[in-house]
Amino acid sequence: MAQLRRTPKSGNDWTANELCAYNITVTSETKQLHQEAAVVKFSAQLLRGLEYDDDDSIVFIRRAIPFLTCGENSVAQIDVCIMDDNEILLLLQEDKILTSMEDPEPQIIAEAIAAFALNNRKRERDPNLPLCNSIMFPCITMAGTMPVFYKITITAALSKTGTYSETETRGMRPLPSRLEILRCLEAFKKFLGK
Repeated sequence: MAQLRRTPKSGNDWTANELCAYNITVTSETKQLHQEAAVVKFSAQLLRGLEYDDDDSIVFIRRAIPFLTCGENSVAQIDVCIMDDNEILLLLQEDKILTSMEDPEPQIIAEAIAAFALNNRKRERDPNLPLCNSIMFPCITMAGTMPVFYKITITAALSKTGTYSETETRGMRPLPSRLEILRCLEAFKKFLGK
């Protein structure tokens, strides 16, 4: 839908319309996982308890990062992220749909686009690190008591927001299952390269 109108918006204001305008779809996979008390502080503490943070990485809450869309600077507000010294490794977005009608999928994808740009800006300043043409971000949205896991690959072409990407970007959305949340959170760490 290259004809769809794209307007500058902060990552938190993205909706399903922006996903269509940038040719992004989310496809279903095998499982959707559940856990009690899906709030930002609980999520951050859970990630710490599962040792997502270690000597090389840290859990951040409410991290605002610059977000360029349609040639205008904006901000993507990440609820929780895991960062090492140089880069954002994982993103988590609380699903506020029960209280504010915000859909977390477009927001987490916008945040991944912003994280891609931030990671590459940091790489530009370090002569030992090459720029990335694509980055797969492990992402989680917390919908009520239900975490939903994503692997979202952002490319350099998609990062240049404001233009329609001829190449479709696909996220991953698991299907329903209420078991194995802690085991899956532990296994999800492999996407951080740990």
